[in-house]
Amino acid sequence: MSTFKSDSLEELDLSSNKITNVEFDRWETPKLRILSLQQCAVESVRIFKSDSLEELEELFLNGNIIWNVEFDMRIIPKLRNLQLSSNDLTSDPAVKSDSLEELNLNSNKIRIVEFNRWETPKLRKLWLRGNALTSLQDFKSDSLEELDLGINKITKVEFDKWATPKLRILILDHNSLTSLPAFNSDRLSEGLPVSKSKEGNVAYRLVLP
Repeated sequence: MSTFKSDSLEELDLSSNKITNVEFDRWETPKLRILSLQQCAVESVRIFKSDSLEELEELFLNGNIIWNVEFDMRIIPKLRNLQLSSNDLTSDPAVKSDSLEELNLNSNKIRIVEFNRWETPKLRKLWLRGNALTSLQDFKSDSLEELDLGINKITKVEFDKWATPKLRILILDHNSLTSLPAFNSDRLSEGLPVSKSKEGNVAYRLVLP
């Protein structure tokens, strides 16, 4: 799919086609807010110039065969929701976005997430369910509220190295944990049983399936 021009289009759904390549740099769609390319045959995403995607808020690329994501998301300044589940990613994209709030990377083949490369000051929801993660790096986020790490191969989580003051929902079902991780957070409040220590700290513990 090469050149695409429209001065009025706000939503475009091209799902369930046989599109293998999208050259966003040749588009002229100044009002486009929502773009869906789900269940196609897209292999990679490369955007180096996006004057025509400046209004884009939601991008759905679920169910393709994407193995590479190569663009600085800051060139899409209003992007809030990026859906990349059910693709062939083996590593996380180095996410840099001043606007992104929701990122779905479920059902890929990601083995490691390098959070120290991320710049996502507004990210609230991150889904990494159904990947191949075995551990997590130190994680810092002042905005994250929901994190789904279910159905991976995680054996250990060291929460004392995390700095996630707004995290409310943490999902770790169907991993390889052999002990219950201890939590010290007054924000993590949904879906977990709570007990208080003698010192008054709130300790949250997951019940393994």
